[in-house]
Amino acid sequence: MTENFKDETHDITLTRKDDCVVEMKIAASPETAEDSYKKALKNVGKEVSFPGFRKGKAPDKMVLSKYGPQVEREFKELMLNESVRRAMQLTEIYPWNRTEKIKADIEEASREKGGRFYVEFETFPSVPEVDPAEIEIKKIEAKEITDEDVEKHIRSLQYSNAEWEDANDRPVQDDDFVEVTIKTDDAERHGSFHVNKEHVEEWLYEFFIGKSVGEAGEATPPKPEGSEAEAAEQKAIEITIDKIKVPKLGELDDEFAKKYSAENMDDLKSKVRDYLEKQEKDRVKNQLHAVVQQKLTENYPFDIPASLKESERVNILNHLIQNYKQQQYSDEEISQIKDKLEEIAEQKAVSNIRTHYILLKVIDQKDFTVPKEEVMNELIQQSFKPDGTIDMDMVNNPDKHSAPIVRQLQMAKAMEYLAENVKIT
Repeated sequence: MTENFKDETHDITLTRKDDCVVEMKIAASPETAEDSYKKALKNVGKEVSFPGFRKGKAPDKMVLSKYGPQVEREFKELMLNESVRRAMQLTEIYPWNRTEKIKADIEEASREKGGRFYVEFETFPSVPEVDPAEIEIKKIEAKEITDEDVEKHIRSLQYSNAEWEDANDRPVQDDDFVEVTIKTDDAERHGSFHVNKEHVEEWLYEFFIGKSVGEAGEATPPKPEGSEAEAAEQKAIEITIDKIKVPKLGELDDEFAKKYSAENMDDLKSKVRDYLEKQEKDRVKNQLHAVVQQKLTENYPFDIPASLKESERVNILNHLIQNYKQQQYSDEEISQIKDKLEEIAEQKAVSNIRTHYILLKVIDQKDFTVPKEEVMNELIQQSFKPDGTIDMDMVNNPDKHSAPIVRQLQMAKAMEYLAENVKIT
């Protein structure tokens, strides 16, 4: 698509290309050229010295006689920069990444004829209008929290406070705890499991039952669902039973409840129910947001800058590869699934970037405000590092870190707005 823009000194022909690339053909007037030439002569003149004259005070003719080529280069550079600046103002189109140099060619530049320039760069995406009511999503049902769920959670708390006794003189039984060594082709790690169908997958449960200390065997995990999982076949792992333990459980009484800031067992059950219901509510919300993101990228496709997509794709791909390495996959095995991982990374990159710009547009339209208290609460949460220490710079200089946190919270509010206004079927 080609558009034309014009003012008294510049004539711009704008062409939009794929991947948010824009091409500008700029014609600058002789008046613009003359202004640029005078500035160039002044800029060069103030930096040079001649005998008998103070620095920057020599006549223009003298400067031109010795530094003519430098003046000519400065003149062309100034006219190009001024013409590009004016073209961006007229078209209201700017590079999405201000740190990247734009492609610019000088086709002509003279005081008599003015200038003709060619400029090309990646601009911001043109985001379509989004009406969440047009998005249809099947209702995501929340699981009802039952008394059994509450009892199960309390039982897990009971196990976390248990004393442990060895049972290495017999095979593994239901409800035992086992410590194991897990080996793959090129790695070894240790782990512990509660041998109970509520806590481990069936394939692991079946493997553990009847095994004795020192006994080893191979097991192959079933392939999980999802596009990432489809990229590779599951590997067989060797598991050795190192220890068998049985818990010595304490009484479930009011003293136990007080360990978890409850007055008594009834209060503990109430608190656990509230906790589980919040967890379930968050699960439904997160699943809904994931579906909304999927629908947004499907229903509202638009071009995104190729360099931005590539940067995001590489980051996602590296993350996927790192995940497989943590699962003990060798470099050779990862290379065999590289094409699939590349495909997954590309799809995720496009989805993430499109969603990002859609949310930014929603923020601009709805003007979400974020209370200062909400910003401070989030800042405090983010100040806690994974190693348990606190980022004191965030605590002591909140204004320095508040802007990106405000944007994060606004993005979350934008997604909430979309999720609350989609059509649930």
